[in-house]
Amino acid sequence: MNKGIIILSHGSRNLEVQKNFLQMVNRIAKRLPTLPIKPAFFSLATPNLEQAIKDLKSQKIQKIIIYPYFLNTGVHIKHDLPNLISQFKQKFPNISFEITSILGEEPLLEELIFEKISLQLWSYNTKKLPQEIENQSFEFITQFLTNTPFSDEERSVLTRVIHATCDFSYISTLKFHPKAIKIGNKLIKEKAPIFCDVQMVKAGLTTLENVFCLINDPKIKQKALDNSITRAVASFREWGDKLNDSLIVIGNAPTALEEVLRLFYEHRIKPALIIGVPVGFVGAAASKEMLLKSKIPYITNLGPKGGSSVAAAIVNGIKNLKTKKN
Repeated sequence: MNKGIIILSHGSRNLEVQKNFLQMVNRIAKRLPTLPIKPAFFSLATPNLEQAIKDLKSQKIQKIIIYPYFLNTGVHIKHDLPNLISQFKQKFPNISFEITSILGEEPLLEELIFEKISLQLWSYNTKKLPQEIENQSFEFITQFLTNTPFSDEERSVLTRVIHATCDFSYISTLKFHPKAIKIGNKLIKEKAPIFCDVQMVKAGLTTLENVFCLINDPKIKQKALDNSITRAVASFREWGDKLNDSLIVIGNAPTALEEVLRLFYEHRIKPALIIGVPVGFVGAAASKEMLLKSKIPYITNLGPKGGSSVAAAIVNGIKNLKTKKN
């Protein structure tokens, strides 16, 4: 389904305010060139919402997601916008509509205000101990996770990921196989081998044993050159049968995740658990979708986000659960 985005502002007669909003939307659109993103004003300026919808309709968009650039859930959001969407569904029957949460409900907006205020209190930055700062960060994150559909253990791991990234979008994108936490705990407790795609992931797992990475091995570099493959692919191809019953942690290379899945389907190699959160605009999202459809237990996330810090945070989060239970 072809999707389009409309960022909806309240509107203003002030031309400078209009200009700033349009420029902001344009900058966002440039960062996501494959996704049509349009600005719209609820009132007092153009283009209005219907004009933006017609613009996307001309591009054969089938689903429009509306992001309200509003700080508060007032009459426009509670009543006017839903009523307008009901009318548009009648007027544009071939288009489906979705309204996201408003800007004012974004957790990082509160954090931004907090940080701005804290800059005025120099003692805040100088007198707190590292553990106090970390605890306060976890408390801030936890308040946004109370009504999320995760188990207590999954929520604890998710907290680690958000703490490592300052990105609350993982609440909606992080996915756990039903047995992932239990399997991960068992693997760490039994000191099963952990195979990583890049050195940065390994560097984040310094408290664990049997952590392996071949990305900088001269033999792997040559093998990658000889076969026109990435070093990450060459690494997992080199490990081969050793991957059976192991913990695989991929935070950087989508090609590594694709190779592990190829080994699973073509060579019957079956890891016990894959933590697959590669980052990138090319191949990352697709490789994660492949993982979700496989029969291998997983922890992954939807979309292009991810990275070594995310992968390490997940593993360390599981490790801390194990430590607490013992």
